[in-house]
Amino acid sequence: MDPKSTIEELADRCVLCGLCLPHCPTYGASHREAESPRGRISLILALARGQLEPDATLARHLNSCLACRACEAMCPSEVDYGRLIVAGRALLREQSRGGERPRAMLLAKDNLTGRTLRAAMRAYQASGLKPIANRLLGNGALGRLNRLVPDAGQDGPLPEFSPALGTERGRVVLFAGCTGRVLEPDTLGAALRLLNRVGYAVYLPKAAMCCGALELHAGEVAGAEGAMRRSAELLAAYEADAVIGIASGCTGVLSEMESWLGPEAKLLTGRVHEITAFLAEQDLGELRAALPEGQIAVHEPCSQRNVLHGGGSTLRFLERLGIPASPLPGNDQCCGAAGEYMLTHPESADALRRPKVESLREQGIRYLVSANVGCALHIAAGARGENLTTEVLHPVVLAERLLAEAERGEI
Repeated sequence: MDPKSTIEELADRCVLCGLCLPHCPTYGASHREAESPRGRISLILALARGQLEPDATLARHLNSCLACRACEAMCPSEVDYGRLIVAGRALLREQSRGGERPRAMLLAKDNLTGRTLRAAMRAYQASGLKPIANRLLGNGALGRLNRLVPDAGQDGPLPEFSPALGTERGRVVLFAGCTGRVLEPDTLGAALRLLNRVGYAVYLPKAAMCCGALELHAGEVAGAEGAMRRSAELLAAYEADAVIGIASGCTGVLSEMESWLGPEAKLLTGRVHEITAFLAEQDLGELRAALPEGQIAVHEPCSQRNVLHGGGSTLRFLERLGIPASPLPGNDQCCGAAGEYMLTHPESADALRRPKVESLREQGIRYLVSANVGCALHIAAGARGENLTTEVLHPVVLAERLLAEAERGEI
């Protein structure tokens, strides 16, 4: 992607109407034009035309964007803001001679460094050292990161291929992403087993695959496209009917991969599905879950709502299994996780998270489900910080748990 030509081509679609302003979290917090989509588009265009220097002030305005794409979802001119903010950050990196790459990308590497880091993360999760580290690290960046790390999952090694239970209706590839085996092993296992139960054979690639989302959001387009290209090649090697993502952020990038890579990713177009949206459309037969003890709320990640246009899919999935749930108030507003934003902009991220946590407290929510791992970790950390008993987990994990209770007769 050539950032300048991309900016010139896409920015002209913005007619400066301002209808995006009420939907932008950072504008809502600051009421500053430079912290709005319209303002950022003007800044990006000025940078591309040489009217602005790539200084710290400009970087602050561009990097404070959450890339939640709420503005894009309601824009009457259909401005491709997601691509514009990536192009703006890419040009900023280019003109300021680089910048820090997303740190979480190290986990994604399918090399000695990546494998060592993933093994170290799993060992740390199982060690029981987290509470001690919390006390020692305090409220700094390392302490904040430590509080986000989930406890060790229960699932052990999962097979690369799992046959369908009963008559096979199709085959799918389950996309774990670069951190799925470390941060969401329970989710991977639950997703695999649910897909098997509804008639799908499942491939779970052993190779570490990354969708490129973190690098893309940082404006590291070459690195992002490299990660996408590798994933597209690996996924294309499987004779499957669909690619199923467990994290809506990763799934959103996979669904748009052809727009970044062109024909190289054409085989993925129309075949990528977020797990709850996919299961909500399947014949679930006689699967019925036990009623939960306590209220369930559904958090809708921005990527699920604004990129995949899958608003309501998690609710529909739960309803199909007889699981009562309600939307978390303020689902139209970003929770502040936004990839690495919760680490790089802690004050803003925590302020955006606060209404979510307050809703959990006010409504006495027992379970909060979210289809994106970053959002789940961020909100869970906030709930723990307020000593709430709310359990934050992926919808398929809760669904499998309640299905098991029903089968044991624990209704």
